[in-house]
Amino acid sequence: MLRCGKPSLGRVYELILLVGLGFHALHTGLGVGGSRLDGVLDTWLYVALLVACAAGCVTRALFVDGERLAWLALGIGLVSSAAGDAYFTLVLGGAESAAYPSPADALWLAFYPAAYLAVLLLFKARAVNLNASVRLDGIIAGAAATALGAALLFPRLVDHSGDAATVATNLAYPLGDLLLLAAVAGVWALSGRRSGTVFMLLGAGMLVTAIVDFVYLDKLAAGTWSDGTLWDSLWPVAAYLLARASWTKDKRRTQVDLRGRSLVVVPALGGLVGTGVLVWDHFHRLDVVAVVAAAVALGAVVVRLTLTFRESERVFSDVNQQALTDPLTGLGNRRRLMQDLDRRLALEERGLLVILDLDGFKTYNDTYGHPAGDSLLQRLGERLARAARPYGSTYRLGGDEFCVLLDVDGTSAETALHAVADALTENAENFSVTASFGAVMLSDEVATTSAALKLADQRLYAQKLNTHGAAGRETHDALLRVLLEREPDLHGHTHEVADLSRSIARRLGLRPEEIEQVAHAAELHDIGKLAIPDTILHKPASLTAEEFIYVRKHTLVGERILAAAPTLRKVAALVRASHERWNGHGYPDGLVGEAIPLGARIVAVCDAFDAMVSDRPYRTAMSHEDAIEELRRCSGSQFDPAVVAAFCAAWSEQRTPTAQPATVR
Repeated sequence: MLRCGKPSLGRVYELILLVGLGFHALHTGLGVGGSRLDGVLDTWLYVALLVACAAGCVTRALFVDGERLAWLALGIGLVSSAAGDAYFTLVLGGAESAAYPSPADALWLAFYPAAYLAVLLLFKARAVNLNASVRLDGIIAGAAATALGAALLFPRLVDHSGDAATVATNLAYPLGDLLLLAAVAGVWALSGRRSGTVFMLLGAGMLVTAIVDFVYLDKLAAGTWSDGTLWDSLWPVAAYLLARASWTKDKRRTQVDLRGRSLVVVPALGGLVGTGVLVWDHFHRLDVVAVVAAAVALGAVVVRLTLTFRESERVFSDVNQQALTDPLTGLGNRRRLMQDLDRRLALEERGLLVILDLDGFKTYNDTYGHPAGDSLLQRLGERLARAARPYGSTYRLGGDEFCVLLDVDGTSAETALHAVADALTENAENFSVTASFGAVMLSDEVATTSAALKLADQRLYAQKLNTHGAAGRETHDALLRVLLEREPDLHGHTHEVADLSRSIARRLGLRPEEIEQVAHAAELHDIGKLAIPDTILHKPASLTAEEFIYVRKHTLVGERILAAAPTLRKVAALVRASHERWNGHGYPDGLVGEAIPLGARIVAVCDAFDAMVSDRPYRTAMSHEDAIEELRRCSGSQFDPAVVAAFCAAWSEQRTPTAQPATVR
C-alpha cells in the first residue's frame, strides 16, 4: 500500500493491518482468544486499527500533489472518527449511560463532511467533461438515493423524542450515512464501470460504513445491539478500504464523457424514485428528509431536461451550421445558396445573383502548391465577405468558384459588382489572380433556382470567352499544331470531325459557346496520343491486350494536357469522355447513357464516322452509306440514339446524287 521509503515497508505495514483486521474479526465472530482478550482487542486493537488507517491516509496526502487536499480531507475525517472511538472507549468507558450527545458524537459526525469533500475533490480532479448536465446527474442520483433511503430507513432509525440536541444527533447519523450512499450512487451513476479502482475502493468503504451504521442504529433502537460481535469489525474494515484507496494508483483517469453515457437513464430513474416517494408520502406520511430529497430530485430532473433540450438545440444548430458552411473559407456553401435562392424566388424578392470564377488560380496552385492555394482562397473569401457585407450574402460553390446574393437594384448593382470582383483579385510580381463573373437579376429575368444558376453560369462563361478568348484560341491552336506536327495524317481527320461535330451540335440546339466547346474537343480529342509510342500507334497488325490498355489511356492524358489551360477545362472534360459508350462499356470511366456529356457523345459519333470512311494501316475505308448503316446498327449500344438520329437526318438532307459528301455542313 505505502510507497514511501523502501518498497517493502509499505507491504509490511499493509500486512500488519490485514493481520490485525483478521484477528479482530476472528475474535468477534468466532471467539478466538476467549473472553480474556475482550478488553485488549475491543479497546486497544480496535482503536489502533482505526488510527493506523487514518495515519496511512494522512501520509498519502504528504506524498501527492494534485490530490493532496482530497486525501488530506479524508485523512482528517478518519482521524476524527478514530478520535471519537478513542474518547468513547478511554474517557467514557463505553458506558451506555454516558451523556448523549457527547464529544464523541461530534468527532464521529465530523467524518461525514470530510468524506463528502474528499469524494467531490477527487471526482472533480479525475473526471473530464464535467459540465453542468453531468453535475446535475450526480445531484439527481444522490437526491433520489437519499429520498429512497430516508423513506425506507428513517421510520426505524430516527427517534424524534428528547431535546433538540438529542433529536438532531439522532437524525444526523442516518442522514450522514444516506448522504454517503448518495455520494457513492452519484459517482457510479456518472461513471459506472469506468470509475476506476480508487472510486471502487472509496465506494466500498463508504458502503460498508453506511451498512454497519444502519445495522447499529436499527439494533440500538430495537434494544438488541450488543458489543463484541462481528459487526464491530466492519468499522475498521471500512477505514482500511478508504485508506487503501488513497494509496491506489489507477492506470487511467476516470472518463466521464456525455458521448459514452446515456442522456436519459439517470434523470429517468431519479424522476421515478422522486415521484414514487412523493406518492408514498401522500398515503403514508414519511420523514421530512425523504420528502425534501424527493422534491430536490424532481427539481433537478426538470433542470436537467431543460439543459438537455438546450444542449441538443445547440448541437443541432452547430451541425446545421456546418452543413451549410464551406469549411475552408467559412462562407455559405452550395446548399445554403440553394436554400436562400428558393426562399427569395418563392417570395418573389428581387436581388442580384452573381457567380464568380477565379482566373489564374490553377497556375498559382500548381506553382506554389495546394496549401498556398488554400491560404489564397481563405484570404479571398474573407475579402469577398467584407466587400459584400453591405449588400448581401457570400458563398463558395467549390474549387475556385464563388457566389454572392446581393440586395441591390439599378445603379447600386454596378457598384456592388465591381466591389465583389475586386475583392477576388490578388496581384504580385510572379502571379495574378482575377475573377470573371456572370450576373442575373432575380424575379425579373428568372423565376426558378435552376434557371438562375444556369443563366448566371452562361454569362460567366461568355465573359471568360470575351476576356480570355484570344489567349484561349492561341493555346488551342498551339496544341493543335503540336499534334499535327507529330501526326500529319491527322490533319484531315481533326478538321472533318470538328466540322461534323459543330454541325450536329448546332442541329441539337446547343448554345453558341457550347458548340465551340464541342468543336474544340473534336479537334483535340486525339491530343493524348502524343504520349503513345509510334510502334503502337502505327502498328499495322491488331494490338495486343497490353498495347490496347496503353492506348486507352490517351483520353486521360489529353484531359491533363488541356486542363492546364483554364479556358480549355470544359473541353478537357469532353475529351476525357469521348470514348465512353452509351451502354457503359467505354472508357475510361464506364459512364452510361446521359451520364456521358452530350458534347462527348457528339464527338464519338462524328469521330467514328470519319474513321470508318478513312483509310487506316490495318484496313481500307468504308463507303459513306456503309458507315451510316454501321452507326445505325450501333445506335443504343455504342452511340447515343438521339445523336445518331440527328447525324443521319442531316446526312439525308444534304446528300446529292452528284457528290459524295464528306462532311455535314
